[in-house]
Amino acid sequence: MGTWPFMFSSFWRRNRRHLSIVILLPFMAPVFTVLGASLIIAFTINSPFPAGSEPSGKWISIFSQQDTDSFQELNLELLSKRQIDTLNRTPQATYLQASHFRRQVTHEGRALDSQVAFVNPQFFSILGVNSPLHEIKPFQALVHKEFANKHRIVENDMLLVGNVRFMVAGLLDGFAGLNRKTDIYFPIKHLDEAIYHGVPEHLRDLITADLPLYFYAQQIKNETADYPSSASPSFSHIEGIIYAPHEFARLQELNNYIFSAAIFLGLLFVLTDYALSKFWVQHRQGELALMTTVGATRRSLILWLLKKWLIMRVVVLSLVCALLPTVATYLLQLMGFERIRVDTAVFFKSAVLLAVLYSLVLALSARALIRNLTNLSSSLRTIRATTRRFTSHHLPWAGGALMLLVVITAALFSAILQFQDALEKPDYIDSESLYAVTFTLASGYQVDNATLRRRTQTVDTALQHFSNKNVRAAATNMIPMREPIYRGNVSSIGGRSLRQPVPISIANVGSNYQNLVHHKMIKGEWPRAANEVAVNESLLSKFGLRFDTLPELWIEGIRYQVTAVIKDSYWLDPLSSPTPVIWRLTASPSSSLLVKWDGAYSELEKELFNIVSNLNNGIILDNLKSINALRAERMQRPYLLLHVLSVVSLTITVIAVLSLWVAMSHWLTAKKWAFTVHLALGATTSHLRRELLSQVIWPLVAFLPFSAAFALSIAKVIDHEIEVSVAFQTTLLALLFVTLIVFGIVTKAYQHLVRLDPASLSKDVT
Repeated sequence: MGTWPFMFSSFWRRNRRHLSIVILLPFMAPVFTVLGASLIIAFTINSPFPAGSEPSGKWISIFSQQDTDSFQELNLELLSKRQIDTLNRTPQATYLQASHFRRQVTHEGRALDSQVAFVNPQFFSILGVNSPLHEIKPFQALVHKEFANKHRIVENDMLLVGNVRFMVAGLLDGFAGLNRKTDIYFPIKHLDEAIYHGVPEHLRDLITADLPLYFYAQQIKNETADYPSSASPSFSHIEGIIYAPHEFARLQELNNYIFSAAIFLGLLFVLTDYALSKFWVQHRQGELALMTTVGATRRSLILWLLKKWLIMRVVVLSLVCALLPTVATYLLQLMGFERIRVDTAVFFKSAVLLAVLYSLVLALSARALIRNLTNLSSSLRTIRATTRRFTSHHLPWAGGALMLLVVITAALFSAILQFQDALEKPDYIDSESLYAVTFTLASGYQVDNATLRRRTQTVDTALQHFSNKNVRAAATNMIPMREPIYRGNVSSIGGRSLRQPVPISIANVGSNYQNLVHHKMIKGEWPRAANEVAVNESLLSKFGLRFDTLPELWIEGIRYQVTAVIKDSYWLDPLSSPTPVIWRLTASPSSSLLVKWDGAYSELEKELFNIVSNLNNGIILDNLKSINALRAERMQRPYLLLHVLSVVSLTITVIAVLSLWVAMSHWLTAKKWAFTVHLALGATTSHLRRELLSQVIWPLVAFLPFSAAFALSIAKVIDHEIEVSVAFQTTLLALLFVTLIVFGIVTKAYQHLVRLDPASLSKDVT
């Protein structure tokens, strides 16, 4: 049992002078790996068509109607959309049209990777394929039976592609499909709005104008027609824009967080490594002086020192480059972009750039090592004197810098706790089984009074439909986790006229809204008349009113009486200060609904789809999500930021503790020279211990209030409204964190103090 402690103690005594330079290497790998992965993502999303979306793949054979059983020696014609538009005006040409994409399809809230094809309505009948549908009508879909069985898709289920919903009208069996692996078929009239939903119009036109389509045609008798003369089945095509440009904008924003954190950690590593390298060189000067005595030249000393210092760094850099693709893929998955793959060329480009950056870091550190050797003396005594001067002058500054690092770490720790508290704030609403429903205009319709009336008709029809089924539903223009779309100006409140009208968010809601949402109220009753409103706490606080008052206010020249004060809810944005909101009753408030639905998601989706299909007035279902799903979606980026903060804080903590440990070892070693002099002058060991403890503890204790103040300032930036209890808790935890570090440092000092006697000091000094 006693062997292992002895071996460890022996190893520590022999190698402690080297640990100050090696101790940061385990942390260099993750820091520079994340930095390199972030570079890969940055290069990926800055390309015109990121990996997974660029033109790729092969066209399958284009065959004629007369020879559907054979795939050889057929008439091949590859046409673009423009050419097909020309062909549409040629009645003598019977044609089939289909475009094939790799696309995610949503079924009952689950995203399914699939191969989809958009075909013209008579696609199967003209081909003579045995299909349950003679013609694919708008908003219908045919699903291959094997794919349907795999994902438990049945007839009348709903599928979401882009912003378009399709009802499964039948299951297809016995037809392998386009390129022998098509899973789902949709009407080609919905191609643009389904595939290119969210893509800016100018970019969509650029992409789709000459987008080649699969084209199945009869023999073309007119040889002079404006068709490609050298059509080939291996033409490149766009398999599918998996992620629209706005998705990559979101990815770039998320990657900026990671890149900033990696840059900060990398800079921290470089500065700490630079400081510890100087300590390491100073501790090796005795060895270097002996080598000089036996005839070593300055050049040979530099080469020997760089070899000792550089080998581990090259090994770690090689490991980092090997891990880059894996880490980049993991980060993409963490941010919700599973289908983007790291391109080999992008990987090498990022690896080379990272190697160049780290080579500059190594060059700067190596330059510092060489500068420390330029004044190398051949006298061991001179070198020891240099060590004493360096330690006495530079260690206090290094200790101060490291203590500042501890303060920053404590502040980050406090910020993380405050951030976590903000994310866990209650909603003060009943969000269980609550769904948000929005309607929008179908493609090709313009916004005018007629279409707005039809949208209102759709909302009213949906409300009546759910009322007949005893399902609670309410109209509203404010969907949880989204900004209010209507604002009004308050000109007077509580009998006090305002100098300038103040814009306030207004939620227009139906009469049964509160019975559905159950906002937590502080005072009063929910409005029942058109001239009554409810307000939240933030609105009263904004105008300096007491919570026990129910004032009147004027909005756009109309007088309203406040009948209820509602508890501030963070359902708009949990990270920001509560938004001042006014709730007022309106007969037909907007194009949105809140529905309390206890059944399956697919059943509610079918109900809404049937409503818009029966009306057929140009209004379609735009979005259907549960409030809990909206919250999870809204919280994805904050939680990612929280994870980044946690990793940064943990890394800084480890670096700070280890750096302080090494610096304390050097400082205690340097103090032995002074203690030897004190002992020679008659000082006692107890007196030296008290002096050393006072020099160690009081500077650390003095940092505690600065740490607390800095932690609170960081927390104030994270959340504008800090509750007293939360601020108190985070401050206590930050102080506890610093106290633990202080305790560790004092423990380290005490280990030296226990051995503080004249004999050991004389031996160490000698």
